[in-house]
Amino acid sequence: MAKLLNYEFTIDNLKRGAYSPQAHADFQNDQLLFRKAAIEVLTGVKPLKVQSYATPDLQKEIDSLRKGLIKIVEGEQPLKTQDFGLSEKDKI
Repeated sequence: MAKLLNYEFTIDNLKRGAYSPQAHADFQNDQLLFRKAAIEVLTGVKPLKVQSYATPDLQKEIDSLRKGLIKIVEGEQPLKTQDFGLSEKDKI
């Protein structure tokens, strides 16, 4: 192909990387960007964004729990507790 396009690459030029298709450069750049992003997430520098989707029934339950927690935190409703029958030495 080089001969057809009148490029004069020697074997040494090719071995040293003097010729590199744009697709190879794009691929290497993409790999570098991916590695950097992965390192930032894995080291805690950047968060991994996660989005969840709730069904309408689940969303109603979530909203109800949220309202109940707000009432407890604001002191409008007492927090119900349960005794699991721990011995005195096991209680914190």
